[in-house]
Amino acid sequence: MISCPNPPDSADELEDLPRVAYFGNLSWHPGGDWIAVDHADSIDTNHDGSENYYFFGLWLIDVDSGEKSPFMLGVSEASWSADGSMLAFVSQGNIYTIEVINLYPIEIDTSSLTQITFEGSNYAPDWSPDGKKIVYESNLADSKYDIWIANLELEQTYNISGASDSSDQGGWRNPDWSPQGNLITHERYITGGDIGTEIAVMDTLGSNALHLTLDSGGPDYGPKFSSNGDKIGYLGRTYNGVGEWAVSLYSILTNGSNKNTVIENNVSSFDWSPDGEKIVFTYYAPENYSGSGELWLNDIGTGVLTQLTFGNE
Repeated sequence: MISCPNPPDSADELEDLPRVAYFGNLSWHPGGDWIAVDHADSIDTNHDGSENYYFFGLWLIDVDSGEKSPFMLGVSEASWSADGSMLAFVSQGNIYTIEVINLYPIEIDTSSLTQITFEGSNYAPDWSPDGKKIVYESNLADSKYDIWIANLELEQTYNISGASDSSDQGGWRNPDWSPQGNLITHERYITGGDIGTEIAVMDTLGSNALHLTLDSGGPDYGPKFSSNGDKIGYLGRTYNGVGEWAVSLYSILTNGSNKNTVIENNVSSFDWSPDGEKIVFTYYAPENYSGSGELWLNDIGTGVLTQLTFGNE
């Protein structure tokens, strides 16, 4: 288990820190060199040395240097196909796909833009390993969110949440497809208690569900399969009893055993590297601690933390 960096030692050190630069919905490209993130910052559009435009949307982060580049304006929640050639994303509550020809320099085939959903509010897309389907969350069927699948070849969408015989119908969200293609992990809101959202897995029909967490300490959410599919990472909130919540990154095997704390406290978003050797995460402390709001890398083998972005310096 490792912990995030300690806060500054003095008030003077804290006052010298810059504002937080937040990165969300991290998605590591299968090629390993780039990470797509939700981000907003000013850019120089006319190359006169002055930042004149505020760019909110997808940005690309260079894994080696931490340098960031504006990628796609006004969209969010990137998800790469297994071969990295296609991108799914969210725009105004609907899911789209587009072909990405190259990332350096950036080349996108705008003629390939395809709208996948048309009604309701739809978020959290994730590709099937064969690139033929996308799993996502939608409130189209009723007021709560369910897990849906879009069959891209047949141009059909269908709700798989109703296939389960469980009684926890309080909402299913944030799906992630296993690399082997046989499982979908997601978060479920457990009704009739104070547990909140918990992590579950099911098959691609929505059946044979297994709850991986049933913690009373706080909600668990945002699950993602590791690169080889043997375990699932997720975020969990724990209450310290004095009005504060701490968010840590955990991992668990797909059968619900061997739960481990990967990064303790102040994690707001994460993703696994394609080679399975690192985790990128956003370190986000309630206070403006050094490195807060920036991206960090965790070496899984050694536990060494390295700050990747320095957007405020």
